[in-house]
Amino acid sequence: MQVPVPKDIDLEDKIIGPMTLRQFLYVLVGGTIAYTVFQKIGGPQGNNQLAIMLAIPIALFSLALAFMKIQGRPLGDFLVSTLIFFIRPRQRIWRKHDAQQGIIMDESKKPKEQKITKQPINVKELSDLTKILDADNEEDNKVT
Repeated sequence: MQVPVPKDIDLEDKIIGPMTLRQFLYVLVGGTIAYTVFQKIGGPQGNNQLAIMLAIPIALFSLALAFMKIQGRPLGDFLVSTLIFFIRPRQRIWRKHDAQQGIIMDESKKPKEQKITKQPINVKELSDLTKILDADNEEDNKVT
């Protein structure tokens, strides 16, 4: 019995129409900010041109965050990665004195030294071992 294997398990679920929850929130927040800017600055007796000049870039940026992808990655993830790239140092410097200060040896966990004593070689045991190994080697070489 064959069972279908799920594919594209890394895709986000479509929650609201063709949009994922993240995309919907980007559009919702950007639209709300653009609408608020337009109402506060443009209002009934305000400067509509200035309000439009401020509201349109906000709306476009929120739409770009929601739908634009760069190299297959959402624009928000790409911007976060870019920011991290410029914040983190590009070169790591190892300072020996800093490394030695950070190492603390626990004496109770320190391995105990073992003394190795040299034992004289027993010729008879060595020749017996050689015979066993040669016999095993001959059995492996036989063709059956």
